[in-house]
Amino acid sequence: MTVELKNKELKKITIFVSSPGDVENERARVKEAAARLNRMINNSLAVVLEVLDWKTHIVPDMGRPQGVINDQLGDYDIFVGILWKRFGTPTGKTESGTEEEFNNAFENWRKHGRPRILFYFNQTPYTPKDMSEMKQWTKVMEFKEKFWKEQKGLVMEYENAEAFSNLLGEHLFKLLQEWFPPKYGTDRAPITDFTAYLKYLKQETMHIDIRGLVTGKGKIHQFPIEELYIPLRTRYGLRPASNLVKERFNEGDQLLEEALKSEKLFIKGDPGSGKTTFLRLIANKLCRRLLGDSTGSMGLFTEYNPLPLLIRLGSLSRYISTCKDRPGFPCPVETDSPKWLLHYLEDLSDEFNWKVTGEMLEKELKEGRCLIMLDGLDEAPDRHVRLYLSRLAENLLRAWPKCRLAMTSRPAALADGDVAPGEFEMVEIAPLDGRGKEEFLNRWCAILYGEAPNKGREYKKELKEALDHRQISIMAKTPVMLTALAVVHWNENRLPEQRAELYESVLTWLFRSREDKEGRIKAERCRKLLQKLALAMFTHEGGRQKQVGIRWAGERIAGEFKEVVETERIENAEEFLQREMVDSGVIVERELRVEFWHLSFQEYLAAYEIGGISDDNQEKVLFHEESLYRSEWREVVMLLGGVLYKQGDERINNLIDRIIERAPKERGNEKLAEKAKVCALLGGVVQDLSPYNYEPLNPEYREIIKSVMGIFDKEVFRSIPVKIREEAADALGRVGDPRFDREKELWVRIRGGKFWMGAQREDPKGRNYDGDADTIWDESPVHEVSLSEYWIGKYPVTVNQYKGFMDGGGYEEEKYWKFGGFGEYKEPENWQEQLGHPTRPVVSVSWYEAKAYAEWAGKRLATEAEWERAARGPGEEYRKWPWGDKEPDKETMNYGGNVGHATPVEIFPESISPEGVIDMAGNVWEWVEDCYGDYQSGSTVDPIGPEEGSFRVIRGGGWLYDASYCRSANRSGGEPGDRDGFLGFRLAFSRS
Repeated sequence: MTVELKNKELKKITIFVSSPGDVENERARVKEAAARLNRMINNSLAVVLEVLDWKTHIVPDMGRPQGVINDQLGDYDIFVGILWKRFGTPTGKTESGTEEEFNNAFENWRKHGRPRILFYFNQTPYTPKDMSEMKQWTKVMEFKEKFWKEQKGLVMEYENAEAFSNLLGEHLFKLLQEWFPPKYGTDRAPITDFTAYLKYLKQETMHIDIRGLVTGKGKIHQFPIEELYIPLRTRYGLRPASNLVKERFNEGDQLLEEALKSEKLFIKGDPGSGKTTFLRLIANKLCRRLLGDSTGSMGLFTEYNPLPLLIRLGSLSRYISTCKDRPGFPCPVETDSPKWLLHYLEDLSDEFNWKVTGEMLEKELKEGRCLIMLDGLDEAPDRHVRLYLSRLAENLLRAWPKCRLAMTSRPAALADGDVAPGEFEMVEIAPLDGRGKEEFLNRWCAILYGEAPNKGREYKKELKEALDHRQISIMAKTPVMLTALAVVHWNENRLPEQRAELYESVLTWLFRSREDKEGRIKAERCRKLLQKLALAMFTHEGGRQKQVGIRWAGERIAGEFKEVVETERIENAEEFLQREMVDSGVIVERELRVEFWHLSFQEYLAAYEIGGISDDNQEKVLFHEESLYRSEWREVVMLLGGVLYKQGDERINNLIDRIIERAPKERGNEKLAEKAKVCALLGGVVQDLSPYNYEPLNPEYREIIKSVMGIFDKEVFRSIPVKIREEAADALGRVGDPRFDREKELWVRIRGGKFWMGAQREDPKGRNYDGDADTIWDESPVHEVSLSEYWIGKYPVTVNQYKGFMDGGGYEEEKYWKFGGFGEYKEPENWQEQLGHPTRPVVSVSWYEAKAYAEWAGKRLATEAEWERAARGPGEEYRKWPWGDKEPDKETMNYGGNVGHATPVEIFPESISPEGVIDMAGNVWEWVEDCYGDYQSGSTVDPIGPEEGSFRVIRGGGWLYDASYCRSANRSGGEPGDRDGFLGFRLAFSRS
């Protein structure tokens, strides 16, 4: 996707700049203005502007210096003269080089009508310091008078370098329009000037707002976006799954900015993960380059900088909804028509005076000179709107295939499975790791202690220790939460561990740090009003709203203004909202509408408001059309648990009781989907309260969780969405999963015997033919293997099982590490987060850690041959996957990124071998014993692979990889020290 100029003959328009040395800033702005115009014109007019400068275009020679310049300069098209307080040095013919250059240009213009002369005078106030400066300034004034009266030229004045740049750009733009008007009968679009739009977008995206931070310098509300932005990384990069396995696993992640190389990118990220800030950063960088404020192209846009079109999908969906009901509005018939983008942007142009038309935008889009950024699919109020916005995104690229498009969403908006645009490549923002946190701490402390670096280092150490606490480290996974934690720690010198308590601390400081102005509402009253607004936005008849009109918001809280007569209440409410959008940092103005600064604030304040009403009214809110089970309400319910817990055991237990009372009482699988939904909700609330070690008193709590064992039943599991099965299994794991009660049921006996190992794709009639057989990590030759009897784990080793190794001092006992790696690790990566999911496979462990665990458990890793035999089943029949040859779908196994992480074992019950081994396809890659090596032809007995090798074999495919990597014969490898979120292991043992 490049700007095609090769087949066009470019006409060069040359500009010569003449000025003394006191206006160097203005000289630089000439080149910036020309570069900006070049982007606007070269594809539509086949014209390029070139700025001539004696420093770069003149070759040294003998003779009078100004004469050398004049001789070599030759013809040019535009003369730009600039003067301020200096006139220059005499040349032997005139009082300055600028005067001589002007005289030559004027004489040529008088004779030939060219060059076009543009002359500018700086009007910045100036007081000469001595007689020499006075003489120079006097000569400038005399020349200005002569220029105006004798040459009858138009005197152009400006106040500063930026004003000069704008004025010159406007004049050059008009000049090109004059020289290159559209020819009669052609459809060539006029030259497009996006300057006003770019300036608007640059201003809108240049800061990160942080309220409530109080320093010795006062209250800090804004930071330049590039100073505080933390470079975000992706989970395992953006590459087709078919290529991932051929890379080193620890090289899988990449900077999110690199993912923009995809022409159709879908960015998925948790709340506060930085999705919006990332798009704002990209937009700001592009605006500055296109405006000439920053030179060069961005790394991903090497040939040109595209025009950034940053669209908030919540606003776009409201616009579509409003316009479809507007009489006489020429709107597209279909809500997913790409024409809506043009209508929407043209409407904004009229509102903000960008002077941009739909025709101008469509020209840029057709030529592929735009980066379309659609932010916040999750902002749409319901699934119906999310679906048509997703289709609209796909249609935009069908209409304008040369453009790039990036789209963002919270994962919750994708829970229905068919909302993400199918033609896009998806990438997920990774939780902040050690690198990200370190980068944030460095930037944060540099801002706070820029003039006292020693104190900054001390404070960084103190803050880092606070953030490393177990529960807090789990929360500090996103830039927004990390920033909130840093603000609270700065202000309070402590950090709370539970989420609701954390949000309470953050919002308390924000409310207290509001501008203390006469006549303002007190902080506590302000909070109560915004709580009511937050809940009203969640209970909106059109579904949860992220933005609402100021009038609508005022009407919802007007009843609280009882101190004034009824006719004035709405007006007072609107005035309150207007003020708070300026001062509080809790709500902000977005496109003339009210929005909470971060959705987490809206969620917590709504939860707090629900927590303050009676139990009966809580029921009306939470159970109305089962709101509490909707994806957009999940965070509210989780946070409500923390609010009620702080109010006392009775209130939180009442909520649990009311949820259980409504749960189905039928035995069996008839109501299993509803039971699983209840189980997932209860498990989430209890998990969120884990810092308090809370356990519900209701005796039916454990019973209802155990009653969802049917989610592991092959006959009924497909009736329950994957997300519900996952959450229910996680909840079951936290209270005690009965599947793990009996040790002997965790092992599967594999009888001794022969099987044919490997696969080949050359001979369709040959043994173990498989068209997907891998030729890089070679699966051939197919060969006969004899194995002795052994037992293999029914499941990959789970987090809870690995916890026993951790608690038993496994990382401290060197005797378990005789194969290497002792002292290199303290725990698996993201261990604190993994602990919240006891029955998921443990991941991010190296081969060394897997071997140490096996030694501790008195078992071993399976050999590669044992692993493949267990996955394939008995007999000589070739089975492509453990269940057979039927192609998988998203319900058969966890693969292809359809879930996005490892899931509790067995929630895909069809992913099972003939003898009952679970999850041998998808979910996680599994370390085995062997070093990687080529297969040998001929029969072998109990093979264990090469004695040495750089790579250890991994088997099974993983949740990120496509189906071909999950085949029973597929093999790959990693260095024994590799760790990643799709790497786990499974144990085996032999009786002998």
